[in-house]
Amino acid sequence: MYQKMQPAERPAGSSNPARGPSGTNMSKSMGIAERREREFRQREQSILQAALGLVGSTPWAEITIDRIAEQAEIGKGTVYKHFRSKEEILAKLRVGCSLELLEKLKQVDPALGPIPRLKESIKIHLRTIYEDSRQFSLWQQCTGIDPQSLSPELAAEFVGSEEAIYGHFSGLLEEGRRLGLVSGEQPDLQIFAGHAAMVGSLILLQIPRNKSLPLEEVLEYLADFITRRLEPGPPP
Repeated sequence: MYQKMQPAERPAGSSNPARGPSGTNMSKSMGIAERREREFRQREQSILQAALGLVGSTPWAEITIDRIAEQAEIGKGTVYKHFRSKEEILAKLRVGCSLELLEKLKQVDPALGPIPRLKESIKIHLRTIYEDSRQFSLWQQCTGIDPQSLSPELAAEFVGSEEAIYGHFSGLLEEGRRLGLVSGEQPDLQIFAGHAAMVGSLILLQIPRNKSLPLEEVLEYLADFITRRLEPGPPP
């Protein structure tokens, strides 16, 4: 039905396009484009690392594009080629931290039941933010970011990473409901109350007098406290 196509014969003396001058120029152009893209990504990482370094030692309100550019040892205009505002840098940093947290949450033993996995996830979440002052600062500052103020691509990354973390916890709760281990009443309030308890815990852990408390015991108690309130029946 179909005949095998035979390669057309080239006139004697004609050059092979793949090896001729035009092919060489195309290869050079692709090489230059790849190098520029690589350098662009490297500069972006330099900007993010510079901003992250400042976040750990300076209040975010005092961090400016000028200071970030100085820290990264690049021009201010170069920063604006990558990010439209300081808030975009903050959002990009938060995306990176959220993705790292998600990887840690995925390491929780899937053989455990939903409640033990939920407890372990709560402890991982709190420990990750508490132990790194930069993450705590990012976590605080990013609550006020409006995704509409970000570029469409970054907004999708930012919202997607936040929803992925929300989905991890809500998925465990839903699994618990199906097994009768979690009350089926007011699931939205369960998420809200659990989140509020974690937020309050992180803030209280920053108070100097609380820093002497044994962290792992505190995390275990908090995780148990939150999950016990989810059990069916009268409140414990």
